[in-house]
Amino acid sequence: MTVAEHDLLLRATLGPEAEARDAYEAWRAQADLATLDRASQRVLALLAERLDGRDDEVAAKVRRIARFTWLRTQVLLEHTAPAVQALEAAGVPVMLNKGAAVLAHTGWRVARRPMDDLDVAVPRALAPRAIQVMRELGFSSPLADDPRHLDERHALGFRDAAGAELDLHWHVLHGSLHHDADDAF
Repeated sequence: MTVAEHDLLLRATLGPEAEARDAYEAWRAQADLATLDRASQRVLALLAERLDGRDDEVAAKVRRIARFTWLRTQVLLEHTAPAVQALEAAGVPVMLNKGAAVLAHTGWRVARRPMDDLDVAVPRALAPRAIQVMRELGFSSPLADDPRHLDERHALGFRDAAGAELDLHWHVLHGSLHHDADDAF
């Protein structure tokens, strides 16, 4: 998509009502949902909320994509929520990051924030325990056996047998790897 097409999509999604209506019409006239880039796809769930009552082919497809986004996120949360609960039960405090934090802030309106994984942060000092808990739950990470990961990485991605992903962060920012860099969080 071009910058102009991205602009139309964002104005259709987030603009004031009259501007959004006009931007949607212009975007819809040239939209090819089959070739949308990933960033644009992630906006469609929000756009679907603006399209209530519209009865055109593009609006119908956008609503179907939003339903798929909702379902996919529901499945992800169903697989990863027990891991968050297990971490807490093991005495490892958890802070939701990225999409999960947005969802918590919006009252878990999962259609609003497509997620490919669940991101959580734990205190660095408790990261080894958190990794152990994840493994006990059947989540795996190809790098979990390397003890250097705590000093060289900010997080590890874990996957369960069904393919659900949880990113376990012990540093909130990937470029900030000092032992106490995240104490304020």
